[in-house]
Amino acid sequence: MNLFAKEVKNMNHFGAWVREERISRKLRQAECARRAGITPQRWNKIERDVEKAELRTYQHVSRGLDMGLDSIMARFLPGVSSSVPIGTELEALSLQLPPDKRPLFWRTVRQHAEIAHSALLSDPV
Repeated sequence: MNLFAKEVKNMNHFGAWVREERISRKLRQAECARRAGITPQRWNKIERDVEKAELRTYQHVSRGLDMGLDSIMARFLPGVSSSVPIGTELEALSLQLPPDKRPLFWRTVRQHAEIAHSALLSDPV
């Protein structure tokens, strides 16, 4: 199974955890969404477990709650964070940018990853 498509086994637990973390930090959904570079509606879907919990979802939550991606992945995808060290490096790079530049950074990373993924799928090895 592709690591990036791996879902949280108990998605209700993930959404509830995200909501609890947000509330404990005294943040509103709109503020978390702004930090994550997504719409408030999408953030709401994450908390209600309508949004599929994939690596991209963890990245949004990581940015929205201003916490390390590895800590989220370690909690919900044990063993995967050490298998994807590039995620930690990208997260560290993004945190060096001003918050308003981070959504553009992640869009660019995502676009390049999709291009590489398509090239790998189309290239018979």
